[in-house]
Amino acid sequence: MLLHCLPGGRVCIPGYTCSAVSEAASLSGRQTVYLEHSAGSINLDARDIEGKLRSGDIFVLTHQYGCAANVGRIVECAQRQGAIIVEDIAAAFAGSSDGKPLGSFGLVAFGSFDVSKLVHVPLKGGFVVTNDDALAASLRAQARRLFQQMSITHMIRLALLGCVLRLVTGPALYGLFHAINFRLRGRATAEDGVLAERPNAFYTLEFAEWQAAIALPQLQQLHDIIRRRADVYRVLRAKCESHALLKPEAALPEVVGTSVRFPVYTGNKAALYEALVAHGVDCGFSFTTLATPRSYAESWRIADSVLNLPYYPTMTPGELETLAKALDLMRKQENAAAIP
Repeated sequence: MLLHCLPGGRVCIPGYTCSAVSEAASLSGRQTVYLEHSAGSINLDARDIEGKLRSGDIFVLTHQYGCAANVGRIVECAQRQGAIIVEDIAAAFAGSSDGKPLGSFGLVAFGSFDVSKLVHVPLKGGFVVTNDDALAASLRAQARRLFQQMSITHMIRLALLGCVLRLVTGPALYGLFHAINFRLRGRATAEDGVLAERPNAFYTLEFAEWQAAIALPQLQQLHDIIRRRADVYRVLRAKCESHALLKPEAALPEVVGTSVRFPVYTGNKAALYEALVAHGVDCGFSFTTLATPRSYAESWRIADSVLNLPYYPTMTPGELETLAKALDLMRKQENAAAIP
């Protein structure tokens, strides 16, 4: 919807990005241009877009996992080339850069209420924000034209799926869910990088009142959610700072607790995953399979090296202690292996 309301031509997106962003760009009918990550980070740098954008291009500025990009330099570089800046704050809702909210640096920003995000609803949802009155009016008109009201059947289906997801990812059944959905199927992630050829329900159904009713209490408790996430984040950061196998993302969230992932870089992602699983710790895979062409070697190198440690506000002290002990044990094993 958003891309249909913007002027210009190409859609320029990070090479290392969620397939949903690639999918939206593809479904808009515009040419998609992937931008390589020369700095080796999950976020693009100004050098990655210098001389790559054209006047009228739509540049998607992503704050991956909630870690803010170098906003000032990137925005200046994109504007100098005449690009329209669209901020992707799907993982950066409530984040900031130099005290200014992420999502306020471009013409428009979009966000997500997916299950992995700071505020989430069954099953997914999203929002668009802009301070441009003409664009806001165009977005509202486009929404009225494109979006359909959710049927009762679909509402019940989503509610049931949400309940099932909550149940199987709880401590009681998660082991069984993981074994059936991943271990027995010989995979560590459900991602496949395949893009939809036509808009599905996520693109055509309007956000329902019952979904808003689930999101509203989370928004009202946002400060508490961020505080709890910040407590977990600090423990993880302290455990990873001097870890030989784990290199945490250098870009720190300005407001601790607003990021939605705790990414670490490692030389052997699969081996690290198996080692942590053996210690009773399951990790998350994000963007392991990209829609980006394989010729974008650095983007794929990042995808092959980034693993997400468990990081969510409802982590119990026991879960956090298990993770901390696993990381400590791995560090001791590394040190012992290094002794001749």
